[in-house]
Amino acid sequence: MVGDWDSLDPRLLDWLREVGAERYRHPTEKDKTDSELAVDVVAERGFRLAYLLGGLGGRLDHELANLLLPRYAADRGVELRVVAGGTLVQLVRGRVELDARVGDWVSLFSLRPESLGIFTGGLKFPLVDGSLTLGSTLGVSNEVTQEPAWVEVTHGELLAVRVRRPRPRGRGG
Repeated sequence: MVGDWDSLDPRLLDWLREVGAERYRHPTEKDKTDSELAVDVVAERGFRLAYLLGGLGGRLDHELANLLLPRYAADRGVELRVVAGGTLVQLVRGRVELDARVGDWVSLFSLRPESLGIFTGGLKFPLVDGSLTLGSTLGVSNEVTQEPAWVEVTHGELLAVRVRRPRPRGRGG
């Protein structure tokens, strides 16, 4: 449990105490968000993979900060995946296998002025030695056609956003 706990339900706080959750309480007025402080704790504890559950929706400024947090985490040796509902956000440096299944949408965004040498596999619209620029929408709404889907970037870094496509419901009989 990391943060200032200003928006934490008291019943949840009581439950977390009962189950023995580690607690790292910070003042409300601070220079980092609770999520960034949590990444710091994860990195200090030596974890290499972490998930931020929720964190999307609500205040746009916090949502944007949380979407960029995988980059901050990677600089500290942690692969952070942001998960909210059917959306998963992860950083791509080098080659990354996507947690995606056939039919899911995948969007790629450059986090640098230009990311070069982009290759993809298992996507409807493949990139072969492609490039993306910061702010471009070229990488939006691709579709997974084969598993495992993957992305590789040679120069730069990308944010990969996977959105689960709802599965059709089976017919009752």
